[in-house]
Amino acid sequence: MYLFNTQGYTSCSCSAGDQPLGAPDDATFSVTSGHCSNGCTLLPLAMTLLFLFSFGLGLANAPRSVIVLSCVQQNQRSFALGIQSVVRTLLGSVPAPLVFGALVDQACLLWDQNCDQRGACLLYDNASLSTYLAILMTAVAAWAFPCACLALFFWKRKNAGAYEVEKEENGKEM
Repeated sequence: MYLFNTQGYTSCSCSAGDQPLGAPDDATFSVTSGHCSNGCTLLPLAMTLLFLFSFGLGLANAPRSVIVLSCVQQNQRSFALGIQSVVRTLLGSVPAPLVFGALVDQACLLWDQNCDQRGACLLYDNASLSTYLAILMTAVAAWAFPCACLALFFWKRKNAGAYEVEKEENGKEM
């Protein structure tokens, strides 16, 4: 036989200071345990925009590889792709969870306490979290755009004649 302990809460309210919001002082309230809904009605729009943003980032992978391959000599192409992969991992995959985790922790309003140790976050300030993430993504984009412009500025294109000569030389070696 299972025994369920139920807890009842009475005279609870959301309050601004000491006064309950929108209710007389002598009103009786009851609540249930669990999370409150956040009333977010823009979730489908946000998820659609996030999908389109992620899809666009994924489309940039192939042109990025083509740019790297066109900027290096034939015998250094595999090395260049390897260096690109290492740099992207070291600068993106390693610090990104740390930075995003720190921002998420900054937006936490209520931490779980377990044996006097801080546990998981129970409640986030959604406005602060979205602001922090928008600022971070804007800063990353603002840093990436000048880097791409510098790469374009310093990229030396091969003229068509030199490309044809290189193509003929590679064809003779086979």
